[in-house]
Amino acid sequence: MSNYNITAKWVRYNDWYWHLYFNLTNNSSASLLLPDVKVQLAKNQACAPYIAYTFVQNDVYLEGSLLQEVLPVDIGETVEFAVGVSILEMNAPGDLPVMYWVNGEAVSPAAADTQAPTAPGKPVVSSVTASTVSLSWNAATDNVGVDDYVVYYYPTATDVSFALTTATKTTNITLKNLSSETNYSIQIKARDAQGNESPFTSVVSVTTIQGTDASAGYAAYLDVSINATWYPEISVNTQYTQWAVDHNVDKLYLAFLAYSVTKGGLVWVNDNFDYDYAKPLTDMINTSNTQAVIAFGGAKGIDPSYHVSVDTLVGMYQKVLSDFHSNHIDLNFEGGTKYNSTVALTAAARVQASNPDVKFSLTMQINDQGLRPEALAMVELAKSLNVVLDVQIMTMCFARSNVGQASIDVAEKVYEQLAAVYKDKTPAQIYAMIVMVEEIGQNGGGTGMGIFTFADTDLVSNYVKERGMHTLAIWALNRDFPGDVGMETPTASGDPEQTQPYEFSNRFLSNLH
Repeated sequence: MSNYNITAKWVRYNDWYWHLYFNLTNNSSASLLLPDVKVQLAKNQACAPYIAYTFVQNDVYLEGSLLQEVLPVDIGETVEFAVGVSILEMNAPGDLPVMYWVNGEAVSPAAADTQAPTAPGKPVVSSVTASTVSLSWNAATDNVGVDDYVVYYYPTATDVSFALTTATKTTNITLKNLSSETNYSIQIKARDAQGNESPFTSVVSVTTIQGTDASAGYAAYLDVSINATWYPEISVNTQYTQWAVDHNVDKLYLAFLAYSVTKGGLVWVNDNFDYDYAKPLTDMINTSNTQAVIAFGGAKGIDPSYHVSVDTLVGMYQKVLSDFHSNHIDLNFEGGTKYNSTVALTAAARVQASNPDVKFSLTMQINDQGLRPEALAMVELAKSLNVVLDVQIMTMCFARSNVGQASIDVAEKVYEQLAAVYKDKTPAQIYAMIVMVEEIGQNGGGTGMGIFTFADTDLVSNYVKERGMHTLAIWALNRDFPGDVGMETPTASGDPEQTQPYEFSNRFLSNLH
């Protein structure tokens, strides 16, 4: 018997790339500490390296070392690893590698698995809403092992050739984004790691319930430093706030309060704009139906929690709420923000304990899997401190053409993360915690970023209402203007569709109210 056994599979990473994954079993008499691995591809394909892996390509060969995270490989142990290469979708991978070497020892590919799994058990429906169906089933069996289950669902008036599919590695799933009052047929196949598929389960039919005529609030961030008057003295531009007040924007997030080391206190954006600089805006807002939200931090800001104690920060929060007549503080803790989440959330807990009407929100960055790890950790900390808050997710900076759908996909993953944290909340209560913050028009983050379009406005608005989210927000009101096509600037959307000021906001207001 060979000292090692290796199986391989191509895994779709996203809409553009496939990744090559392996299972390595150590059948030798010693642990593998830092093995050199060589892979011979079936054909020469342009493999793009991606972060964190050390394999390099030479013609049809890939050579490198396993990551420390999977080492050592003990006697009899099997580990999964990737070789750190991506194949573009247009060059779909096809054949698996034809030979391997581990520390110079040749390893032939394991015999191909051609046996399909058995069919899973018939799906059992556990709950139905206007847009979701939750179901479970008994597991399938396989000679090697079931890798995942593919769920096919389609309106009963059609047939399986029209089905949408989704995959899961568990024996339960919630199908989402369904049409209300529609009868669906659902079937499931099991699949092993080599792509062998089981027969279909028998069909289960279910009808979604009637939807509700929901509405949601519309909120906008405003960079208060944009188009300020500099002479004869610095003063804030009020035109954006006046429009928001006149058009019943529900919330205006004034961005951003930051801590000035040189001044030893709070300023707006930077040292040019003193603490009372935005007071004319809150005075306007507080005589209207619009609500002022005081946003701390920001992409490049220094949050006061980075420099002051919990006691000092409690006093700052209380003073801000009193001075600007607001009951909502937004903690905008992005990657570039300097902050101390423990200090900030401990202070928030104390403020809320003395005044439960005070609202806090955490605005955080996401990735394709939902909240980033540091963001999820902040949510878990907030829960442990009994801070009641909204989880505001920055659904932006997508390198995709369908930015609206990308936002929805991430929001659903955030819902799943929050459901795991807030086990005492109902699905409706969890969705009500989520606020999507969309960057209208051209998304930032580098070349190749997508554009949030008018069509995305409609798509996301419908999703927010359907899920019962109470608010949808944009970055930013000062960007809701035509111009700067294809560019991310602070004073225009960069969307070639936009020809009039506030077109995105008007569309959102019409959709949500």
